[in-house]
Amino acid sequence: MIRRRSLIRGLTAGAALGALGEFVPAGWSANRRGRPNILVIVADDMRWDALGAAGNPVVRTPHLDTFARDGVMFENAFVTTSICPTSRASIFTGQYAARHGVPDFATPLPAPAASTGYPGLLRAAGYRTGFVGKWGLAGAPPGGWFDDWLGFSGQGAYFDAARDGDIHLTDYLGGQTVDLLRGYKGEEKPFCLSLSFKAPHAQDDDDDEYPPPRDLAPLYANASPARPPGATVAAYEALPAFLKDSVGRDRWQKRFATPEQWRRTVLQYYRLVTGLDRAVGWVMSALAETGQLANTLVVFTSDNGLFLGEHGLAGKWWMFEESIRVPLILRLPDARAAGTRRGDMVLNIDLQPTILEAAGLTPPQATQGRSLLELTQDANSAGRRAFYYEHSYDMDRIAKSEGVRTGRWKYMRFPDSNGCTEMLFDLRSDRHELRDLSQDPALAERLAALRAMTDRLARAAR
Repeated sequence: MIRRRSLIRGLTAGAALGALGEFVPAGWSANRRGRPNILVIVADDMRWDALGAAGNPVVRTPHLDTFARDGVMFENAFVTTSICPTSRASIFTGQYAARHGVPDFATPLPAPAASTGYPGLLRAAGYRTGFVGKWGLAGAPPGGWFDDWLGFSGQGAYFDAARDGDIHLTDYLGGQTVDLLRGYKGEEKPFCLSLSFKAPHAQDDDDDEYPPPRDLAPLYANASPARPPGATVAAYEALPAFLKDSVGRDRWQKRFATPEQWRRTVLQYYRLVTGLDRAVGWVMSALAETGQLANTLVVFTSDNGLFLGEHGLAGKWWMFEESIRVPLILRLPDARAAGTRRGDMVLNIDLQPTILEAAGLTPPQATQGRSLLELTQDANSAGRRAFYYEHSYDMDRIAKSEGVRTGRWKYMRFPDSNGCTEMLFDLRSDRHELRDLSQDPALAERLAALRAMTDRLARAAR
C-alpha cells in the first residue's frame, strides 16, 4: 500500500482547482464476463443544489460537473427518510424504513433486511466488494457483505491526530479508495466498491462545525452567496410550535442566527463540498488510469439534504425540500446516455435495484424501489407520480412525521399525543413551501385525498 501522506500530497498536486481536465475513458476491461464494475459514492448531508451542475453560482464542483456531463443527472431525487442511518439502510436494501427496520442510530440492520443488501448479493454472485468511509449504521457490517473493509463507525472527525492530524478525512478517504482501485486492476472478478464520505456533514458541537481541508480554507473568501427565499422570519413564524422549539432551531441559533454566521457557515459547507469534489476527481482519475472507467457504473448521491437556514431551521429530518432532496448522478459504462437530465421523481430506494440490474441480478421480492436503468435508456419512460415519506425516529424535540409528495402537492403530518398537525403546500405556485394551505376550505377535498394516499402508501411501505 502507498503511504497515505505521500499519496494525498501527490493527488492534491495533480488535481488542483486550476487544472482539472476531463476524464479520459479507457477501453473495456477484458476480464469481466460482460458484468460492469460498480462504484457507489455517498455524500453526507449534501443538498441537491450544492453543485455547479445544479446551477449553484458559488460552489465549485468541476469534477462532479464533469460527472454530470458524462452521465445521467436526476434533478428530482429524494430520500424516503432524511436521517443518516435510515437512508443508508434504504440505499443498501432498496426498502423503506418501515420494512428494513432501522429508524435510528442504535438499531443495526436486521438480518432479513441485510440479506437483501446489494453488497452481499453481489459478493455471492462473484463480485469483489469493498467499503471505504463512514458506515453510518449501528453495529458492524453484516457478515458476508465485504471483502475489503476500510470503514469506521460513528461520525468520525475531519482532523484526527490518531490518523494524521494534518490530513483531512475527505482527502484520506479519497486516498484509500484510490489505493483499492489500483489494487483491483487485473482482478478476474468485477468489483463493487462503496465510498461513503462524512463531508459535508457538520462536526456537531465543535466550535468550527464545518472545517474544510486546510488548503481550501481561503476558497470563497470574497464570495457573497444569496440568502435563500425561505430563510426568513415569516417562514419561521409559520411553523407549528413544536418545530419552532426543536433541535433544528437550536442548531439554527449556532449556525445561522446572524447574517455573518449564515455566510460563514454556508461558505464552510461549500468548502467541504469542493473538497469532496476534489476527492471524487482523484477516484475517477484512478478508474481511468487503471483502464476500469469505461466498464464501471458510477453512482453519486447523498444520504439526505440539509437546511441552510430555510424556515429558520438547521439539520434535516422533516419533509421540506431542502431536507429530502438530494443529488443523484449515474455514469453508465462507456458513458452511455451522457449529458442526459431527467426530471422524474426518483428515490434512494431505487439504487439497490439499479445496481443489481446492472450486474444482471433480479432484485429480491422485498425490494420496494425501481431500477433507474430504463429511465437512462428510454426517453419515453416515466418515473413515479408520488412517493411516501416517513420519519419515525423517536428523539426528544425532533417530531416524527410522514406524508406524501406528488408532482404538485406536498402533504405532511406530525402525529403526537394531542392528535395530528398537518401541513399542505402547492409546489407549483409555492416551491419554497412558505404558505401552508391545510386550513383552506377550498382544498378540503384535496387534503382528504392526500391523507388517504398517505395511509395507503404507509401500508404498502411495510
